[in-house]
Amino acid sequence: MKADLKAYTHLLIEPLAEYPAAVKISSVLGRQTTVLEIRCDARDLGRLIGRSGRTIGAIQILVSSLAAREKQRVVVEIVQ
Repeated sequence: MKADLKAYTHLLIEPLAEYPAAVKISSVLGRQTTVLEIRCDARDLGRLIGRSGRTIGAIQILVSSLAAREKQRVVVEIVQ
């Protein structure tokens, strides 16, 4: 079963966002790593990053663990 990392990441982030319609996730494929770029409303940035980056760190861990099952590497980034 091939993991759909974009859908899984969207599933994790959408309930956290106050403006879920503005959440967009794009993937950039590299040689060994996939970068998931999250774009959201500026008012949701603090909520998604969390105190000291704990929320985005937890999302990174969850998405990375799913990717590791498929022998993939993934990085989650919030971009403006």
